[in-house]
Amino acid sequence: MTDNGNVALAELRDGPLYRFADWPNPAVPNGRIGVYTIWHGDQLIYVGMAGRALVPSSDTSEPVSAKLAGLRSRLASHASGRRSGDQFCVYVFDRLVLPVLSRQQIQEAARGQLSLDDLTRQLIRQSFGYRFTLLSDAAMARAVERDIQRDGLVGQPPLLNPLRRTSRSAPLELRNRGEPFSHRWTLLTDLLTTAVDDPGYSWITHRPATSVSRRIRQLRTDLDDPNLATDQKVGGSGFRARSRSRS
Repeated sequence: MTDNGNVALAELRDGPLYRFADWPNPAVPNGRIGVYTIWHGDQLIYVGMAGRALVPSSDTSEPVSAKLAGLRSRLASHASGRRSGDQFCVYVFDRLVLPVLSRQQIQEAARGQLSLDDLTRQLIRQSFGYRFTLLSDAAMARAVERDIQRDGLVGQPPLLNPLRRTSRSAPLELRNRGEPFSHRWTLLTDLLTTAVDDPGYSWITHRPATSVSRRIRQLRTDLDDPNLATDQKVGGSGFRARSRSRS
């Protein structure tokens, strides 16, 4: 692994932990390429990168446009809880909010009386924190992101977007550390494993006696699919694998 890669991994593991509850954060620069990790206590939840379209630069003295871009834009989007165009917020809602919605909440959302984005924002701001590191180019940022997705940090892959899943049979859990937000943090295994590709079958209904014309598709992340947070392929060797091959 390169020195820059090692430094980035250390900062993403042990650097200052900022709370989404305190966003906006003046410590996060605008218009910079970077990688970030999102945490629930000491549990790694997600890793992402930002600034793929930015021109590589290590000069922090350059004037920056008032328009949000790069790392600051990505974290601001996450802090908003809005699912449109934000893969992290989609993951949080689908896997952490949706499984614990009551029937009444679902009915209120259907009538437009309850904002599901507001529930997602509430969870993110009350329960999650983040670390970040700045890098000089997007290729390095993508490599660091993939390395963490593959090999994890502090002995664990990110809960929401790992490259490898060690088991599809065990339920995923977000450990509750006594935050004021009142949900149970249990990810329903059926959401991830139900054979919803079968016609007319979903995680909330049984197969009907008669066939249906519309197929329900299962959404899952595979090793060689694009990472929707970066629009990049996620396969390939990481820093640590390349380092081992050289030694």
